[in-house]
Amino acid sequence: MHHCLQIQEILHNIFSSLSLDPKGSIWPLPGSGALFSLALTCRAFSGLALDELWHFQPSILYLLRCLPDDCIEIAKSGYIDVKRKLHWTDFARMRHYAPRVKEIIASHLYMHNNVDPTILPLIWADEELRRVIALPNLRRLWVRFEDFEGQALYPRLLMTSRVTSITVQNEDRDTPEVDFPWDNLAVVLAPFGLTLKSFVFDTEDAHRVIRYRTSACPEIMVLHHSFVSLHHLDTHNFMITHAALSHVATMPNLQSLSFGIKMSEAAKFLAILPGAADFPSLVNVRIDIEDLAIAGMILSRPGFRRLKSLTVLQSEVVPNTNWDFQTFFKSIHDHQESRVTLEVLNLLDYSDYSSPPRVEPLPLAYNALSYLLPFSSLSTLKITHKLMLDLDDTQLSTMSKAWPHIRVLCLRADYRDLREPSLSFAAVVRFACRAKQLQMLKIRSDATNLPRFADSGDFGTASALSHLDMSTSPIDSPHEFATLLLMTCPALKRLSYAMKFGNDLSSLSTADRPLARSWQYVTTIIRRTVSTH
Repeated sequence: MHHCLQIQEILHNIFSSLSLDPKGSIWPLPGSGALFSLALTCRAFSGLALDELWHFQPSILYLLRCLPDDCIEIAKSGYIDVKRKLHWTDFARMRHYAPRVKEIIASHLYMHNNVDPTILPLIWADEELRRVIALPNLRRLWVRFEDFEGQALYPRLLMTSRVTSITVQNEDRDTPEVDFPWDNLAVVLAPFGLTLKSFVFDTEDAHRVIRYRTSACPEIMVLHHSFVSLHHLDTHNFMITHAALSHVATMPNLQSLSFGIKMSEAAKFLAILPGAADFPSLVNVRIDIEDLAIAGMILSRPGFRRLKSLTVLQSEVVPNTNWDFQTFFKSIHDHQESRVTLEVLNLLDYSDYSSPPRVEPLPLAYNALSYLLPFSSLSTLKITHKLMLDLDDTQLSTMSKAWPHIRVLCLRADYRDLREPSLSFAAVVRFACRAKQLQMLKIRSDATNLPRFADSGDFGTASALSHLDMSTSPIDSPHEFATLLLMTCPALKRLSYAMKFGNDLSSLSTADRPLARSWQYVTTIIRRTVSTH
């Protein structure tokens, strides 16, 4: 064996590269087979390979499979059935592997679908067995909201003072809110408020679409009051009360906060004088609220003035609310203490895909965007509302100089805007080529009078741009448009366009058909190398 492979740090780096954080991927994880083989290779590899092999688990399912054959029966489907009463000596193999489990993560391998329902009560009834199943080095725990129903045995068995991060996910959209086990959730987790560093309550699907929002239920607000040492709190699916938010403001180590709040509760929070030490460590914020102006008022308070990342999501479309970008951007400009800290700014529209509301496009002019130009570290600016965008070539060029580190620029213009765009496609290409780190661009431009080489010279290449989402006027020369895309965007993997149509254009209006035909031709040319939709 080479001497390098006798150095523990090198082995750890090699083995850990085989078990990257899966974030809910298919089980067993990629790399598991290689780690298993390495564990059997020699003693020098065995310990570290087993540590990595057991680091991420979908539940305690695989630990229970370590029970003796005369104790359990494993069906072809993987279901574990208990054959007799359990004894602490049955858990010898489990005790060997249990200390290696560090994180239980999101997976389709749920306990209730794959294990005899009597096994957890049997373990709970024996104090020695409870000590075995309490994983001594577990740090991060993912559980389903349904696991807190009834006696909540599964989270009660696994929750210890050593667990520093917990994510609770509710996947059952159809369960009536009155039947949710809020009280069990609060009672089980409140004793660990001193030791938890991260708490997330998640009701979003794989596409990050919120399934539902819930009111500020009293049990969860009490749970908020039990938290002391959190670094990360994400409960934006709850409408938090002003009292709970005031308590959260006193957490000395809180760095990342995502919350939802109704306008009435926000007004009560704003009526309270801010403390001198409110949010002393806060750098990442997400606010779900109906009114952008009120969000701006919250962000003007002292604790919100050192942000690196800011997201504001329109939680509901309410009549007579203010969603004025210029006033909001001016508030950020006036109240952020530094012009070099803010890196990410997202303004997201109300997303209820089951019954999307009809909303009018919102005006966005360069005068509003100019308040963001001093933030030289800005890498992401994403606005997903339908926009009536007023931006010309010179202004876009100024933005490229102001934001040298821009990676994502998303300005979702309404393709049904019948005005001729003042921004040319040539200026968009120049912007993409100048912004060397740009990976995703969404914007509307004029695709008539495409530039010729004699007029514009060589554009260069947008070497990092992989996703381009375009809304255009009718394209004069689809072939030349596609040529410019292919020669200036060599890394392009995905081209999106605002219009949604199939092969049959008869359903489109007379005004929309020329644009649809243009895009059909463009996608026909480039679809061999670029994904288009």
